[in-house]
Amino acid sequence: MVAMFHWFADLSRPRKSALLLSSVTLLIGAMVMLGWIFDVGLLKTVMPGFVNMKPNTALSFMVCGSGAAWLSVRPDRTEAGGYFGWLMACVAIGVGGLTLVQYVFGVQLGIDELLFKDAVVTTGTSNPGRMAPNTALNFVMLGLAALLLRGGPAAVKAGQGLTLVALALTGLALIGYLFDAQVFVTIAALTRMALHTMGAFFCVCLALLLVRCDEGFMAVFVADSGGGFVARRALPAALLLPVVLGLAVRSGQNHGLYDGGFTLALLVASSVLALGLLTWLTARRLNDAERERRVAEDLRLQASVREQAAQEASRLKSDFLANMSHEIRTPMNGVIGMTSLLLDSPLNDAQRDYADTIRASGESLLTVINDILDFSKIEAGKMHLEKAEFNLIETIEQAFDMVSFRAHQKGLELAYLVEPDVPAIIVGDAARLRQVLVNLLGNAVKFTDVGEIVLAVNLNGMIGGGDYDVRFMVSDTGIGMAPQSLGLLFNSFQQVDASTTRRYGGTGLGLAICKRLVELMGGTIRVESTLGHGSKFSFSIRVPAAAIQRTLQWSRSPFAAFDKKILIVDDNATNLRILDLQLQAKGFTIVMASSGAEALQRLRSESAVGLVITDLQMPEMDGVQFATAIRREPRWASLPIILLSSGSSLRAEPGETLFAARILKPAKLPALLAAIGAAVQTEQNRSAPPAHVATIEQLARRFPLSILVAEDNIVNQKVALQLLQRMGYAADLAANGAEAVKCAELKSYDLVLMDIQMPVMDGVEAMRRIRGLRNPPPQLVAVTANAFDTDRAGLLAAGFDDFVSKPIPVGRLSELIQRQAQLIQGGTPAPLAD
Repeated sequence: MVAMFHWFADLSRPRKSALLLSSVTLLIGAMVMLGWIFDVGLLKTVMPGFVNMKPNTALSFMVCGSGAAWLSVRPDRTEAGGYFGWLMACVAIGVGGLTLVQYVFGVQLGIDELLFKDAVVTTGTSNPGRMAPNTALNFVMLGLAALLLRGGPAAVKAGQGLTLVALALTGLALIGYLFDAQVFVTIAALTRMALHTMGAFFCVCLALLLVRCDEGFMAVFVADSGGGFVARRALPAALLLPVVLGLAVRSGQNHGLYDGGFTLALLVASSVLALGLLTWLTARRLNDAERERRVAEDLRLQASVREQAAQEASRLKSDFLANMSHEIRTPMNGVIGMTSLLLDSPLNDAQRDYADTIRASGESLLTVINDILDFSKIEAGKMHLEKAEFNLIETIEQAFDMVSFRAHQKGLELAYLVEPDVPAIIVGDAARLRQVLVNLLGNAVKFTDVGEIVLAVNLNGMIGGGDYDVRFMVSDTGIGMAPQSLGLLFNSFQQVDASTTRRYGGTGLGLAICKRLVELMGGTIRVESTLGHGSKFSFSIRVPAAAIQRTLQWSRSPFAAFDKKILIVDDNATNLRILDLQLQAKGFTIVMASSGAEALQRLRSESAVGLVITDLQMPEMDGVQFATAIRREPRWASLPIILLSSGSSLRAEPGETLFAARILKPAKLPALLAAIGAAVQTEQNRSAPPAHVATIEQLARRFPLSILVAEDNIVNQKVALQLLQRMGYAADLAANGAEAVKCAELKSYDLVLMDIQMPVMDGVEAMRRIRGLRNPPPQLVAVTANAFDTDRAGLLAAGFDDFVSKPIPVGRLSELIQRQAQLIQGGTPAPLAD
């Protein structure tokens, strides 16, 4: 009995237990009702000579069992099933209440003969067909309890209290049966409670108590504490032991083994011994539980100590990485910076090849360093993503810009397609998304020798909370991988096999970092590949759309008069499909051809072709030959032609009039639309090539600034001064923080580029002293080789106006100066330089 009660009180299955007990109650009522229908005496009395369960009682138990079952699975009365439980409770209250009214006022309402009115009921019955008064009272209390158990904490406690009272009345009736005490079984000479009625009451009462067993009076039974243990083990045994001992002692007395006085003494002695044993067992179990608690507490303390040690180790690791980053990046700044300056000077072919090799090697080493630092930040839990609005297509195009040079060197086709339903402006970390794209695109270029690389972006749908599930897929036609090798891809410091590492290089960290970054962005990454047939890397991220929806849709209103067709010529089917989808989405009518010969036929057969977009590299007839053939026809002499090229140079020959515009693949949609607009507006100005050669702008003409460079490393001094000189600035130099302060005392500067780690006086202290010299102070920018996000936050908090990490590319230095100049002039600043 104790074990059974403990099983029912287990918090892991209270609802299941309540449902089981409710079903037993319903079954008892149904069996008795069948006994009345088919006149089976055993079903009505359980044992010959015992009191019958009345038909109304059996029906009420069926109602209570059904209501308790619904209550156990649908405790919220706002649900449809909850209303059924409410109805069953009202029926039980009605039947019990009307029966009590008949007893109290001595009236006959006719409900006793409502069922089986011709049946003869004699045993234990003062009124034929009428249930016992304590039975009726229990039904009223249980019906009220069922209603209260769907309320708040106070209502739950009241409902459990009524259920416990009903359980106590049932227990008294059982004791009356066991010890032949009729006053416990019934009231005066009224109808007696049947034996199986008591069993059904025990079941339904326990079911109602288990419905909300984690609240009210029952909370102590499921509590994970000493009190809960005592309530589950000791209390049931304390209730059952006196009953069992009383029955045993009374049985001995009935058999004449001892007289009344000895009977009472034996009962007391047995109860004392049993309760004492129970108390000792309970205390022993509590001692064991306390010992287990202390062991668990010791383990938690040890775990806390290990966690603190791990945090300290992580801090030391971060400090080491920061120092390592500074020590490596400082000379790397000199290698890459001086090589860039060298390449901008007159060199013969061999010298330029050597310098290119040095720069490529330096950039490869820097990539390895960045991968290790990123992986270390992720492992240490210090990788934090930004939440800012950014232009998705611009981020994708920036990623393609970083891999297009290598792809064009290998003659690969690059393309991307962003579906129209993808939001143009999203919220997230643009830099980290770009990092994932660059890694996947870079791998595709690395492992593809012939063919194409395509990025497709689409919308998987909306997620809860208004977020978008955006899916990216990078497909290539490269070497592919065997299925058994795919499981190794996203592991740290691993590539598919050793021969891959020897041939293509790499740390084996790129994909592991991508996987972690994608997971931080709320998505997943996967790969599909077949050996020799290319690979498909796909990942999805969860991003909210920007609060103010902006669009990249290009308006055709300035060129509304252009109602002609556009002919697209490309031997690559993927490029044709992408250009077709992109331009059709803008409202243009598209005609496609896969070769120059087919395009010429299209021009002859199609009417109203007003613009041609052609690829450069095509078999049999390339883009230049195709354009030349068009120009030979007088009717097509003024037809605008836009050239798409995968080559590294788009420079037109002097006097060339073949093309209205030249665009590097993958064709950026805004640039393509702008070229189309310019071509259809001014057909006479078709030969002006776009500016594509990167030059160092003379920023000093637009932003005249007085600049101080504080740097102790000689190589880095040369790099910084030479780059600034190319931009038109004659910057002053300080070899340490103390010299920088002296320079600032003698001259008023607009901008100070301050290295952080310098002898004599570091950059932070020098910055603070310079700020105190005059008001307003110059714009102070921290220059450091430390690359962690915490370094940026710490330096900005210390008082610097901006932050840039070494090595500093020319473009980033230019952006930094423009931003600071705009701040000095009181204008709207550009984005952060780093």
